[in-house]
Amino acid sequence: MSRDISSQVNFLYEKLLLELNHFAVSRRFFSIRELMSRYQVSRRIVEKVLARLEEEQRIRIEPARGSFVRESKCNKRIIVSVHCDWPSERLEDLDAAIAEEVNAYSGWIFSRALFCPDFGSHFIKLLKEIHGNVFLLRLPVIKLTQQLIVQILSLPTPVIFWGNDILIDGINVLDSNSEFAGMLAAECLVRNGHRKIALILSEPHNIFSWRRNNTFLSYLRLHGLAPVVIDCEIRSGEASMAKTHDRMVAYFKTHGADFSACFVSSDYSALGVMSACRECGLEVPDDISIIGSGNISCVSHSQPQLTTIADDLPGIARTFCEGVEELFNGGHFGIRTVSPYLIERQSVRVLSGEEENTRQRRSTFRSL
Repeated sequence: MSRDISSQVNFLYEKLLLELNHFAVSRRFFSIRELMSRYQVSRRIVEKVLARLEEEQRIRIEPARGSFVRESKCNKRIIVSVHCDWPSERLEDLDAAIAEEVNAYSGWIFSRALFCPDFGSHFIKLLKEIHGNVFLLRLPVIKLTQQLIVQILSLPTPVIFWGNDILIDGINVLDSNSEFAGMLAAECLVRNGHRKIALILSEPHNIFSWRRNNTFLSYLRLHGLAPVVIDCEIRSGEASMAKTHDRMVAYFKTHGADFSACFVSSDYSALGVMSACRECGLEVPDDISIIGSGNISCVSHSQPQLTTIADDLPGIARTFCEGVEELFNGGHFGIRTVSPYLIERQSVRVLSGEEENTRQRRSTFRSL
């Protein structure tokens, strides 16, 4: 081998060792043609370097398929932040914070891949070309097609979306504004003087409940409160009223009534909380105020009558039909929102600051 070729081989070898650190195990490595174009070298040089990497068991070469990365001590886990190349201090600070945390993990590397502001839907091409083990993706401010979403979710690399703000072009949504439901419940309890408040997760988790519950908790924290979260671990198909009753009886026996009011995931399970209160010698609303969700017919006859968050059923029906009519006339349904409303009954009481302190001392004594 001539000296000139030898130096080029060694140069390319060192470069490809660094490149390998940016590929996940079993991922396809650059093709011979890609390496020739990328480093402006001959096919002979590329083949010699790839043969050396295969001999060192850094890659495996499969005839007619290409080269694939093998597991080695040099292999790193690459975390890539992918977002628009805006002159944004917020994004810069976010990347810097994540990079600092990522680099504290042995064998992890932080990287960034930026796409142009006018790249539009072509950012998907960038995603397919990036080499990494995990992508943190901040979507461009465009409406995505369903096909693009499928392409993102079909990538071999896991994608973590930064923010829950996916806009899909042409999607039709009849939204019940679950965030507003959580805000209504939190505002009612705060307005009535409650400061020791619990969120009781008593139905199977879904996106609707996640949005509502997060807003409820955020509203309370905004007012300087530290809500208690009690997860009854209800699974789909289980009787939420009975399981919530059992879970809350166990909770009261262990902790006492360490909150003065609670928001429960549904009216059915709110009735289970009421039943647990009675079994533990607690009065509703004197000891515990309760807000449910759903406005099922029986809660207006419960003892006491249950305060609840109700869907605007006539408004939902009217909005739905108006949207369908527009569709039939060649228009768009789009995203239409109908907000819920609060029905205040007897299960929430007004609590002064002094009453809250007295009730807390009494519940602490009772739990002992």
